[in-house]
Amino acid sequence: IDMNKESSSDTIGQFLTILFKTASKSGFNLEILKIIYKLLSVSSDNTISGVVNDDNVDNFLNSALSLYSDESVHYTSAIIGILATHSNINNDSISKIISLLSTKQTPVYITLWGFIVSRLQIRGRLDSILGPDLIISQLVNITRALDSSSSRDVNSVLDVIGQLSAFGCLSFDNPELINLKKEIKGKIRKLVLKQNQAAITCWAYLSMSFDSSDSNDEGLNEFETTLYQTYNTKHTDYLFNVGECWTILANGWESKILKRFNDIQSVPNPVKNPNRVKIIFEIIMKACFNNKPSLRKAGCIWLLSMVQYSYDVIMTEKVKDF
Repeated sequence: IDMNKESSSDTIGQFLTILFKTASKSGFNLEILKIIYKLLSVSSDNTISGVVNDDNVDNFLNSALSLYSDESVHYTSAIIGILATHSNINNDSISKIISLLSTKQTPVYITLWGFIVSRLQIRGRLDSILGPDLIISQLVNITRALDSSSSRDVNSVLDVIGQLSAFGCLSFDNPELINLKKEIKGKIRKLVLKQNQAAITCWAYLSMSFDSSDSNDEGLNEFETTLYQTYNTKHTDYLFNVGECWTILANGWESKILKRFNDIQSVPNPVKNPNRVKIIFEIIMKACFNNKPSLRKAGCIWLLSMVQYSYDVIMTEKVKDF
């Protein structure tokens, strides 16, 4: 389908209308939610404008507040993030939704808040709706939630921190925010070294809100050093996850892993590219030839991820040498 053709836009709009009704009748079935999100994420604002209105936003919002499945909450929140921040929805309506979501610190409320705020940022609407003080106030609650004994609460908070970081919501200059970010970084680092899958992804996203040039004698910054220290895990799937995260630290939004999560079309990358490909690629290449079997194994898995998900001239030249 050519998304730019008016007839195609009408067809997609009609299909989305059917899917919205089907989702409501099915109790917001997860597979239907995934289809809706995928279609919304690849469609232009003009294409979906016909289905974006207060009623549809409220319908998804009310359904999300009664969901329990983490995956269903994630996809419903992602859908609401796209719909509620669209230009069809005015600032007053969005402000009311954000105020509602700020009243409770449950996983569902926090996740919804994070997806809406992050998409407001990438659309350039955040400053006109939510000031830095309110963002910091909610971030204080989110930081506390990282200490929860509930894995569900912690994973939801990690998801939100990742969204806020990747979409540029934590990059403004504020002393209180800087201190909060340091606290968040310390807590998430501990979870990464405990091999928490959600934490490792969040760690990569969080790195995008920090200065990547702060490095040690080997040329690695704290985020990269922490990833490197995961090599001795016995879980191969965790190493593959770490490999994907390496591509984000190296290439930012140019990583194929991260590109697929940008669900607002025709907007610039929300965070500056870290340009760490050369340094990271060389470290991983050295790991492939290390005497330690565990590090050699990790290096080869990470190299595969770099080749698969990162594209850079420097890396291509190094592969020829390899």
